[in-house]
Amino acid sequence: MTLRRHTSLALAALAAGFLALAVAGHEATSAAAQTASASAACKAKTSRAGKSARPRRQRRCASSTAPTRQPSGSPTGTSPTSSATGSGGSTGGSGTQTPPPAGSLLRHDPATSSDPMPLWNAVDAASASRHQQFSSGGPDGGAFRRMTVQDGDNSWGERAELGYNSRLNGLGAPWGTFFLYHEGQRRVTDFSMRLPSSFPINTPKWQVVMQMKQSGPSANSGGTPVLALEAREGRWVLTQSTSAGPSSNTHELWSTPATLGKWTDVSLDVTYSPNPSVGKVQITVDGVSSPAISTYTQKYEIAPAGQGLVAGGAIPSHLRMGIYHDSSLPGTSVDFSDVRVSA
Repeated sequence: MTLRRHTSLALAALAAGFLALAVAGHEATSAAAQTASASAACKAKTSRAGKSARPRRQRRCASSTAPTRQPSGSPTGTSPTSSATGSGGSTGGSGTQTPPPAGSLLRHDPATSSDPMPLWNAVDAASASRHQQFSSGGPDGGAFRRMTVQDGDNSWGERAELGYNSRLNGLGAPWGTFFLYHEGQRRVTDFSMRLPSSFPINTPKWQVVMQMKQSGPSANSGGTPVLALEAREGRWVLTQSTSAGPSSNTHELWSTPATLGKWTDVSLDVTYSPNPSVGKVQITVDGVSSPAISTYTQKYEIAPAGQGLVAGGAIPSHLRMGIYHDSSLPGTSVDFSDVRVSA
């Protein structure tokens, strides 16, 4: 009896093992099919975009190879145990970061989802209703997002932005941010933006519509963003914090005329470093490019250094999109779509 009972148990365990392998194989096949489908959809969208009457920047499609999911960290905001940086590379067995192939798409918000949280993880505004999503009317007739700030709004200033200020927990919800830019990386950030006809474009006061802001927690995460795009004095203005250290002021790096009520393509090609002999930035607005400017493109940390940082070392920057302006200006909005970060 004992032998027969043991034989039956062994056969049952063997059958369960074969069943588990079959289920895993089916799930892997399904995941691969979904990834291939998404890649095909992206390429189809690229083909359609190429037939548009309005010239558009070249679209990049993500690889058909499914990416490894980055750990999101714990609700306490502590650093994930993985050594992956959440910035578009992969970590090999030696613990070193493997750079992605040049030109590969690392992060994309096509604005097709009404919920920005899975990608951006924060609506920094007086109310979540300050964000709106539209399924048509954007570039090439597609989807777009609108961020609106009203007079008297206060979310650490008069602002309505997407972007979570955190460098510890990778990308996306529940605790990560849209994208992190790390020292030594070269990344191209593209988006389309439209300023409404009522936008106060001729003001001399500061009016930020995109930030590459030094991330917390760090002792030098406050002050002005190391790089930002403003819309003022009739122009698109690329600004920089006046120091890679602590600073509450900015200066202009480059500008070009802005047109209201029109979709404008913006591309920033940046090599990230707090060292001005290493960092580099070039911005292109509707085909008009700045020089390639050698300068600091990140902030450096000060004492007492934040978790995982050292005094004098680079602070990763994170991307923010929307409107943040001088509180004396009237309420307004900005539209944006097709936010992409590529290697």
